[in-house]
Amino acid sequence: LLGTTIPIFFALPLAFLTAVNTAPSPMVSVLVRLFIGVFRTVPELIWAMVLVTAVGLGPFPGVLALTLHTIGGLGKFYYEAIESADPGVMEAMEAAGASRFKVIWFGVMPNVLPVMMSSTLFYWEYNNRASTVLGLVGAGGIGLALTHALQDFRYPEVVTCLILIVLILVVIDRISAFLRGKII
Repeated sequence: LLGTTIPIFFALPLAFLTAVNTAPSPMVSVLVRLFIGVFRTVPELIWAMVLVTAVGLGPFPGVLALTLHTIGGLGKFYYEAIESADPGVMEAMEAAGASRFKVIWFGVMPNVLPVMMSSTLFYWEYNNRASTVLGLVGAGGIGLALTHALQDFRYPEVVTCLILIVLILVVIDRISAFLRGKII
């Protein structure tokens, strides 16, 4: 949950700086797009291995790894949604004298919010699956408990962890489907 929630606050402003139709200049757009690309390109498993080495075992490097990767992923989804916004709405608002902030807040955001929320829900589901794998490298969570149980040949615990993982993912999938139905 943290590995999906925290990146929203970084990805959203970065997306507005990256999208061609809202960026302050083409140079800023290119630089921020490169920044987003670096975060998105490095898999969360690699981030986790580096961060476990840097800060130690536990959930903290796992949350950081998911956060870094998700900033890149959500940033890309968000700026693509912003770039696909209806330019007519922005032009009409600018012609009526609306400030740049009002054009973005009242013209772009209502247009792209459903797509952004759908992308965020997708990443929430994805990060919950990825967090299990991150436990394999010591980045905490149920994946770490699963790894320890496997290493110690405690198979009833392994089965319990697997059942919990499946149940958690089914519940998250249902919640996500419900929220998508309400949003879109």
